[in-house]
Amino acid sequence: MNCGKSHAAFVAAYQHLKNQSLKCQSYFFSSDQLGIVDVVYKNGNDLWQKGYCQNCYDHYNETERFFQASNALILCLETTNSTSEVAANSTCVKCHDAYVNLSASYNKFVHWKKEFVGGICMDIVDSMNISRKAWSEYDCAVGFDLTIGFPNILTALTVGSTPLMFYLLAKNVSRLEDVKLVRPKRKITVFTAPPQLEE
Repeated sequence: MNCGKSHAAFVAAYQHLKNQSLKCQSYFFSSDQLGIVDVVYKNGNDLWQKGYCQNCYDHYNETERFFQASNALILCLETTNSTSEVAANSTCVKCHDAYVNLSASYNKFVHWKKEFVGGICMDIVDSMNISRKAWSEYDCAVGFDLTIGFPNILTALTVGSTPLMFYLLAKNVSRLEDVKLVRPKRKITVFTAPPQLEE
């Protein structure tokens, strides 16, 4: 994440060349067949944009917190395993809080995607992938977080059981009345066809 100043200097140098006299510009931009200055600038700028690198600097404080959490996890993994014969589950226990903290920091970027133009900064994504790979080597499972999960599960159960309760109550409370057929009291007349006339 230390490329911001270099990228700014890179853009400034290109703009400086573009603001020179035509003779000077022709020396830098037209003297070779490849147009190497334009090619290098385009490739460098494309890499900066495709990696969403500016987003690291637009949200600098949160980016710093993320990298501090990432460094804390890597440091915990390294120091816990620096001694010989360390069980994998002890690493999981000792570094669990560091991993949860890192995941929470990364999830902020995931939930803020609308604020980002395009996506999350490449350095943050790469760092999270490296941290996840290092964490997965110990087969650690992140425990269920009651502070986040329990209220959500309770809400889902309440909302999901409401229609079921309604139909059970409706069935038990309402009574179906037997429908009685009433026979008519009037006389039923049978119509017969009139006799045919002979010609």
